[in-house]
Amino acid sequence: MELSVADTLGWHLHPPTSMRFIENFFPLIMGDVSDEFGVASALELSRFLTELSVCVYQFTSSNSKPSSVAIAAILLSISHFQLPHTIEDKFRELAASLSLELNSPEISKCGKLLSVIYACHISHDPTPFR
Repeated sequence: MELSVADTLGWHLHPPTSMRFIENFFPLIMGDVSDEFGVASALELSRFLTELSVCVYQFTSSNSKPSSVAIAAILLSISHFQLPHTIEDKFRELAASLSLELNSPEISKCGKLLSVIYACHISHDPTPFR
């Protein structure tokens, strides 16, 4: 099936990216939640974290899946802005329905590294990456 679709499109495909995952997944978990909870800020932080990830060798050399980086970024942004538990529950429910393991070692590794990157960015200290 996939080969048929690719042939029909003349192999003009875009690779999956963390940013695309966030842009497609985030609206599904936020639904009609008002922005009083900082939803727009959480979305922006998720995007920002994925942008930072492309500048770090550990992400580019470890073959981290774009979805793992995106999931870790979303989880961190939900936590950072202390969004209501209903949002995180909905995220976990949606991920489970798609057979995404939010507690996988790869997502945990991405989350830890994104936390370090963000902390370094805030403190303007590039030392951990030298």
